[in-house]
Amino acid sequence: MKDEKKTKAELVEELERLRALVLELDAAEAKRRTAEGELRASEDRYRSLQANVPVGGQIAVIVYVAVAGAKPQLQFKGLRRGVANSIAVPVAILENTGNAHGRPEGILVAKDRSGKEFEVYVNSIPILPGQTREAPIYPSTVDTATGVKFDFPISLKGAIEWQGGKQEINQTIQ
Repeated sequence: MKDEKKTKAELVEELERLRALVLELDAAEAKRRTAEGELRASEDRYRSLQANVPVGGQIAVIVYVAVAGAKPQLQFKGLRRGVANSIAVPVAILENTGNAHGRPEGILVAKDRSGKEFEVYVNSIPILPGQTREAPIYPSTVDTATGVKFDFPISLKGAIEWQGGKQEINQTIQ
């Protein structure tokens, strides 16, 4: 039906319907602009946060496959005072006589010269076949004002574990 054949009432009704559609489009456009502004603000906050975070990190999934019976054979060789990142720390000495790399892990209770007890963990560094490495032992929490600082002698109690092995620890490091 062409407009010439429509009655005045039909034309007024169609005009009102079109005006309502225009209002809906205007409201949708305003809503889109608001959402776009909020998205830009969110992206700016994310970029600012990312730029100002002092430590970066990555998440990775590592899959280990045992081929033809390959496995680590870690042997605990002892504890001593060592240096990691220019700081005196306790270290666990481990040797791998197997044919695959291994990683030590463990949470220990430490007591320093003043008698203060705190929790420490063994750094889970890879020990390749044929290697003997020192795995640093760090506090589970660090005072940001003083950083990592051990007041030797340090007594350690707990266990260091690895695939296929475990070593109970009850030793003082001078």
